[in-house]
Amino acid sequence: MDERNLNVVRVKLIDDTPLFGNELIQSANDAIFLMQKELRTCDREMFCALHLNAKGKPLSMSIISMGELTSTPVHPREVFKASILSNAAGVIFMHNHPSGDLTPSEEDRKTTKRMEAAGKLLGIRVVDHIIVGECKENYYSFRANDLLNPDEEKRKRKQKKQSPKHKEQEAR
Repeated sequence: MDERNLNVVRVKLIDDTPLFGNELIQSANDAIFLMQKELRTCDREMFCALHLNAKGKPLSMSIISMGELTSTPVHPREVFKASILSNAAGVIFMHNHPSGDLTPSEEDRKTTKRMEAAGKLLGIRVVDHIIVGECKENYYSFRANDLLNPDEEKRKRKQKKQSPKHKEQEAR
């Protein structure tokens, strides 16, 4: 190979075994219905992403990382690769805790914030991060527990209520 030549590379999304479901993902339960089978039987932590179009319809699922008993490495580069290739508008992260304790660790919280910031930069909304348990009713949703930034509309309403101008108008 001539050292002066530059290799041309291509990154391509290759379809794999389809998941059952073209339903809109409107809640943590909907996402769990699709993904729990993949996660609940693992003997180590596994981190997955469910990539969604702008209407919330699943486009693809990717397994980001398989880790150890109590942790799995997660980096924005790998996390958002399939989202970008799928032309996703949103993503739901899911991982399991083989111990059965669904309480998010400090590392889970830091990872979620980091992924949320990376998603914002890329224009891919982090819809939720869900820790999956052994059965459908056994999960922890970061969104439901207000650990993800609230929707822009909620934020605007909250700011409006707290603004001095709004308080003056209410007092009159």
